[in-house]
Amino acid sequence: MLDTPILCDLDGVAANFEHASLECHNRGGYVTTTWAFWEDWGMTSKEFFDKIALEGISFYKNRVQPYPWLRELVSLISAASSNVTILSQCNDDPIGGYAGKKEWINKHLKPICNWKSFIGDGAKALLAAPGRLLIDDSTENVKAWKEAGGSAFLFPQPWNTPQSGYNRMELLRSALEQWKVGKYNG
Repeated sequence: MLDTPILCDLDGVAANFEHASLECHNRGGYVTTTWAFWEDWGMTSKEFFDKIALEGISFYKNRVQPYPWLRELVSLISAASSNVTILSQCNDDPIGGYAGKKEWINKHLKPICNWKSFIGDGAKALLAAPGRLLIDDSTENVKAWKEAGGSAFLFPQPWNTPQSGYNRMELLRSALEQWKVGKYNG
């Protein structure tokens, strides 16, 4: 196992923010195909996140559930590095944003892993460096991370991967195996 840092996004990788936000906005049957799916509804990012912020910490505490692959995700990443940090963008609401995500981490991750670090800032690329791996579902975050000198794995989701039938965990497993031996070029 390496001690080289892996930084893992929360929403869209471990936590099902998409489903929770669709519930919050009463759009339960909507199928997302773009990262900023609220634009399809004619909403600005501010309008979208303001409604979520009204729920405060309870949005993450009660609405956001882990994806069914959470345990396998944690197992794969933990086998690749003992130095794992959750790196997640928090909205401007200090209660619903940072504190809500910290609550989610305590509830869903602490019982199954020893990941201790959480950084809640949107400027992810500032932490990029050679040897550091980012796992993220945002094409823009992955691109910026790579441009800043780090390696990145684009976690497959419908809003970033055009093909269907992909196996997220097999793709991640393969990328991590290559990364551990210094052959990952992502």
